[in-house]
Amino acid sequence: MARASRALRKEDDRLLRGDGMFTDDVRPADALHMAVGRCPFPHARIARLDIGEAARLAGVHQVFVGADIVAHTSAMSPLRPIPGTPELPYYALAPEVCVFEGQPFVSIVATSRHIAEDAIELVDVEWEPLPHVSDPIAAMAPGAPVLHPGQLDSNLLSVNPMGEDASDALAAADVVVEGAFRSARVTGLPMEPRAVAAQWRPGARELTVHCSTQAPHLMRMQLAETLHLDEGEVRVISADIGGGYGLKLGVYPEDVLACLHAMKLRRPVKWVEDRQEHFRATTHAREAVHAFRIGATADGRFTAMSNTYVADLGGQYSGFGPAQLSSYTFPGPYRITVGYVERQVVLTNKTPIGAYRGYGQPEVNFARERLIDQLARRLEIDPLELRMRNLLLPEELPFTNTSGAVYDSGDYARCLQMAADAIDYPGLRSAGRVRADGRRVGAGFSSFVERTGYPSARFLAARRSRYGVHESVTLRANRTGGIDLFTGVASMGQSTETTIAQVCAQVYGLDFDRVKVHAGDTGSSPLNTGSFSSRTMIAAAGAVEEAATALRDKTLRIAAHRLGVAPGELVIEGQVVHARDDHEVAISLAEAHTAAIFGQGIPPEDGPGLEATSHWEPEAAAFAFGSAAAVVSVD
Repeated sequence: MARASRALRKEDDRLLRGDGMFTDDVRPADALHMAVGRCPFPHARIARLDIGEAARLAGVHQVFVGADIVAHTSAMSPLRPIPGTPELPYYALAPEVCVFEGQPFVSIVATSRHIAEDAIELVDVEWEPLPHVSDPIAAMAPGAPVLHPGQLDSNLLSVNPMGEDASDALAAADVVVEGAFRSARVTGLPMEPRAVAAQWRPGARELTVHCSTQAPHLMRMQLAETLHLDEGEVRVISADIGGGYGLKLGVYPEDVLACLHAMKLRRPVKWVEDRQEHFRATTHAREAVHAFRIGATADGRFTAMSNTYVADLGGQYSGFGPAQLSSYTFPGPYRITVGYVERQVVLTNKTPIGAYRGYGQPEVNFARERLIDQLARRLEIDPLELRMRNLLLPEELPFTNTSGAVYDSGDYARCLQMAADAIDYPGLRSAGRVRADGRRVGAGFSSFVERTGYPSARFLAARRSRYGVHESVTLRANRTGGIDLFTGVASMGQSTETTIAQVCAQVYGLDFDRVKVHAGDTGSSPLNTGSFSSRTMIAAAGAVEEAATALRDKTLRIAAHRLGVAPGELVIEGQVVHARDDHEVAISLAEAHTAAIFGQGIPPEDGPGLEATSHWEPEAAAFAFGSAAAVVSVD
């Protein structure tokens, strides 16, 4: 396939003009608005709850408490549960005990958001604060308060080892460096917060949910399960999304609540998160403690690595749960043949942890690269040179690391050298660390690999993940000579609408601006996975290429039949199908498409219609790589 030409982003015109369609732009005329009451303690029992005064406030239409949710829904199910762990029932409203500050315990629907929030203030609740634990290490200590005593005897949810025991190799090393590295919690802040607008048509038994989600089809699956609906009765629409970063994966309590209110009231119900709610209840990420060790020879050759890390899950499972990528990429781009990594997943009384920007990888890169610098000082070897001695070479790839990850390709040493050249590393070294004006200047490096996508559906199945590796698209020719491309992958800022249209146009042969992308609607797109794990173009491009190839071949057969030539003599170029050597032998794409759609004047061996759907699965994950160089001056 030839190199794609540059193109202006399809998304930009409507977004810059203010014509984007975000969830808050969906405004049904008779919509009601929802507000949620949240627990003010990290761990507390609801001792008494009286909603009478709130329910009587003028404008209030409905109040739900935990008992209502338990009676009418199932617990929300994670998309990626950890193998071998018990279920941790997580209802949209806490029935009795809240396990993190910000957990919803009451929801109210009213004629306006202001009235619903006023009603929340009228809810009479008496809390019984319970002992809590906020540090993942302390959460594993004897006597720590257990968050889910009905399912677990402790807060240690899971232990997941990978690789081989590195104790002997580390003991035999000439030098060993080790350290404990703590990464703090973070969360992303999309321009568009979480939002949901739900509408129920009881006669048609159709629940339409406009939602800011990165995975509409997975959201549909979870909503159907939780609300006891057939999946065909749920339609999820994610038009434009104002950023996701992994935070908008999987069903949240507010999604379930808005839908249930809409179904019971038979009125559209809308909820849009405010910024305070975002920090309290949208998933966090990163928090972990890594105990990392590196063994090496006296001349600076790495012999073994080990990493035992404690991952903080928070008080409950989110849709995606704790990071696992730390385990797959902990050796980095280095030549490590003996390595052991162990993930310990621990519950604490904090907001649940979820996906965020390659979560798990930056944390472990930080720990490893800091230790490499310590090793360089111990051995009195330049830190750049130490890395160069241990980086895998292009001829050693593909390389299977100690966790089983297969690095497909790359030139790690060249990349690191480019970073060193960019900061003039030799010049910095020769200038010394202390400058004439007293400033101290230092340079630092970090090299990494980053897994994008997933190795295989079998890999996910073995880990109980409730989604696949493949991506799906439907291409449908239209009578004006264009192609409608239907995908469940919504556009959230990373230009997928543009790039998948480029692939389609390039493979098929028509003009880029004649590909219309319809994204994020489960009612029109084939079942697919979604946009996360940097997998979108890895999988979607293959699906688009396969479908476009099938569509092109049929178009050429139809054009050849009408022109009286062989299909191999024709090409599609712009809006015309013509002979390779004679542009006068031609018909328009509109004519070829219309013939197929009407089923008139087509080859007898072909049926009517011009449409193709492809479900395409990549052969393996792809491993990106990079190096960073920093120059720091301290006065």
